[in-house]
Amino acid sequence: MKFKSKVDWWIHIAFAGMVLVTAWILVEFILSPGAVLGISAAVCGIPTALILPWWVNMYYNLDENELVIHLGGFGKGKKIPYSDITSIKETREPYSSEALSIDRIEIKFKAGKTRSYTDVVYISPKEKQEFLRLLEEKRRGNENMEQYNFEFKENRLTGPSFNITFENEIEKVIFHNEYYFVLLQYSSGNFEEDNVMFYDYNVYCVNKTGDVIWQVKVIRPYVEEVPAMRAFVEIRLPKDSAMKDEKKLKGDVLIGLTMNGNRFIINKKTGETIGELHTLR
Repeated sequence: MKFKSKVDWWIHIAFAGMVLVTAWILVEFILSPGAVLGISAAVCGIPTALILPWWVNMYYNLDENELVIHLGGFGKGKKIPYSDITSIKETREPYSSEALSIDRIEIKFKAGKTRSYTDVVYISPKEKQEFLRLLEEKRRGNENMEQYNFEFKENRLTGPSFNITFENEIEKVIFHNEYYFVLLQYSSGNFEEDNVMFYDYNVYCVNKTGDVIWQVKVIRPYVEEVPAMRAFVEIRLPKDSAMKDEKKLKGDVLIGLTMNGNRFIINKKTGETIGELHTLR
């Protein structure tokens, strides 16, 4: 399904001004040819020709398996598979993006050949709420949508029958087998016990009634006194991973990627880290 980009009034004015100025210079050049007018026409005309398709024809397609972002008539568009999307939220961030309005949607997704890091894109579809609804349906496929009826904003997770506020902002939520696995943004807190350094961790498991089942909280260092693990920056299910060694994992496990490149296997039932995979460097 195709959604045109919303365009703010000031962008309309800016683009229309560029077109009018370029048109005026071209007319003057045709009527009175000269080097100065010729250079001015080229300087104004080339950027206008490149930007004009964005203004009149930027849109977003919800295809069967991926979101496609079309920047006017240039190329085949940016493609983001639904399976790579890790979070979706409304925002008014003014960053440079594939959007013509400040009324935007932030989409974070797995990127790179190994899908080992997170990228972000901002878009501004006209019918935003309908777009969000359809995108979530596409992302979740044909599974029970009622179970996926949740949203998160800043540090608050809201489900069908619960509302939880965490200490830090939520980075990602995975719903699987009636549990919500919540990744919070990195916290640098730490404490010491029995001369062994521990670190606070930022992954929670919440059931469908809103009870916190476990929190990945601390882990002893693997190598002498150097902590082998710090806060997680990504969590994923084996079935959603692009890494061959992760896809082979069996049982109720979750993969957590730490800020220093360590990948840990997490027991989804208890929150214990039960093994370590080859470190990504």
